[in-house]
Amino acid sequence: MATEAQTAFFSYSREDSEFALRLAEDLKAAAASVWMDTLNNCHRLLVILSPSSVSSTNVEDEVAFALEEHKTVLPVLYRECKVPFQLRPFQRVDFTADYDRGLKTLLKALGVKQQDVTPGAGVVSATLDGHDQMRVAGRAQLEQERRQAEQAGLEQEEREREAAGRARLEEERKQLLRLRRRGW
Repeated sequence: MATEAQTAFFSYSREDSEFALRLAEDLKAAAASVWMDTLNNCHRLLVILSPSSVSSTNVEDEVAFALEEHKTVLPVLYRECKVPFQLRPFQRVDFTADYDRGLKTLLKALGVKQQDVTPGAGVVSATLDGHDQMRVAGRAQLEQERRQAEQAGLEQEEREREAAGRARLEEERKQLLRLRRRGW
């Protein structure tokens, strides 16, 4: 189990909520203690770095507070961005290329025992209880629904482009017919 010393507060931009919540669930599934409510009682700050978070005054204030209170700061690079000066001395955990590798590195930094990693499902222990199985299955279903919605959106965009192209061709055809009637 995670110890109190492993309790970590998440600092992130609202635009990065989906990633932050996924990461929090995966850390909790691996027995890390995470907190997304108040920073005062946490020993560590996980700051999610992205273009939106590095421009957030709230995230900046939370980092400044954590540093002032001598809390452990763990920068998590979610999206490529210019890392703020005060965070440059810290080793970053990189999630930009490989989520599962980033998760393993972060768990190690938090002092959590490594567990099996299932691609696309985050950290899952070798033996899951019913609640964890439902959560993993639910995440897989949500991911499948997200992919289906994304595919449907792409298909809709393609249909709209084709319709716009047909409309443009029809308009050009009409213009040519008008010009021919005028003797051009």
